[in-house]
Amino acid sequence: MPYFPDALQEAEESKRRCDWAFTERDKIVRERESIRTLCDKLRHERDTAVSKHIEALRDMDELKKHKSEAQKELKDVRLVFCVLQCILYFKITNGILKISCFIWQVVLK
Repeated sequence: MPYFPDALQEAEESKRRCDWAFTERDKIVRERESIRTLCDKLRHERDTAVSKHIEALRDMDELKKHKSEAQKELKDVRLVFCVLQCILYFKITNGILKISCFIWQVVLK
């Protein structure tokens, strides 16, 4: 043993360094797995949010379509109402108080 006085110490130091390296590697592997899990969770949340956003856009388009149709119908009803008011006013001003069948035909169309 006199020829290798530091060999035992060097071997023990090498073993400690090797153990430390394996411990650090294990920490890095666990951290990488944790990051991967978090990324998967965030990707899923993003996909869900995008799907909900797309659905909301479709609903909004449908509501805009219904609104446009309702506005067109309201415009038509206002026009009929205006015509009826004019006819009624005309008949009242001419001394005729009853509404003719013609007006009801316009209303029922």
